[in-house]
Amino acid sequence: MRSSSNSSCSLGRQKSTSIRPGSSWAGSVASGTVPVMPALPAPLHQLVRVLRIGALLGAAVGIVRALRGSAPPPVTGQATWPPLVADVARPTRSGPVQFVEGEHSVEAAPESDARWVDPIDGECPASYPVKGNAGSMIFHVPGGMSYERTVPERCYATEADAEADGFRKAKR
Repeated sequence: MRSSSNSSCSLGRQKSTSIRPGSSWAGSVASGTVPVMPALPAPLHQLVRVLRIGALLGAAVGIVRALRGSAPPPVTGQATWPPLVADVARPTRSGPVQFVEGEHSVEAAPESDARWVDPIDGECPASYPVKGNAGSMIFHVPGGMSYERTVPERCYATEADAEADGFRKAKR
């Protein structure tokens, strides 16, 4: 039969007197009081509670997924959805970079002696197709990976002109 009186053997939390500087834990334990952490403010207590519940739910979901172990979809090598755009003939690459030759050839020298010109409406003229970016000191040639999206600050007739002006060729 249980006694209704509080005994020193109860398992509930006992309030402690404040620990003064210079006092030791041993003295507190010997006197029968155990120091208690100060209570958290209500919003912080609620946050801690929500985080604990979230961690428990996350662990439960992880265990269920691990036990259920659904099979991955079969790999057939074929897309199961229609393509977004029609297949367009793309040049093949034979190394890290293959540049398109032909109509975009940059070896044609212009008639004037100027090494570079300013772009016209954000584009290089046909006789100066090499796009130079003065901020990065990199130049892009027609057919390069970033050529179409590069906004030039200088336009060069040849790669040699851009290199002579201190620019380096784009790696891609």
